[in-house]
Amino acid sequence: MRFLVGILLCILIGCASTPKNPPVEEPFWEQILNEIPWGNRIVGSVLAEENILPDDMFMVMYKYGYQYVNSTHQIERKDGLEIGERIYELEREYASYDSSDDTFVFIGEFYPDESKIWLVFSKDADYELFAGPGSLEGEEYRYIRVSGRVE
Repeated sequence: MRFLVGILLCILIGCASTPKNPPVEEPFWEQILNEIPWGNRIVGSVLAEENILPDDMFMVMYKYGYQYVNSTHQIERKDGLEIGERIYELEREYASYDSSDDTFVFIGEFYPDESKIWLVFSKDADYELFAGPGSLEGEEYRYIRVSGRVE
């Protein structure tokens, strides 16, 4: 009898210690974004027609087969001339993944003017989608396309 009570007690303890909600695995895209060493921010720059990507972000994206395919930013002018080099910041909270076309979009801000930049990473080297705000009417935006960049 004591033997049966012991077995029953072991079964009850086992059932009570089983978690009711098993841990949910993070989607792969969250794992990729979490692997980027964000710190407080990541800094990149635009020099004329070239977008200088943050190395840490680019290395992680490339490791998973994603290429930088294009970016869009609003042109800034001073005294009627276009500003040649601009620094921008990226933060984790403004990064997203679109499962419909397997792309990552990073939205950053130039400082100090706070205008936006959109960076697109895709596995498709011929990716043609324009990244940026829905309505560009009356605004001057520069669209930079870099196809299949590898470092």
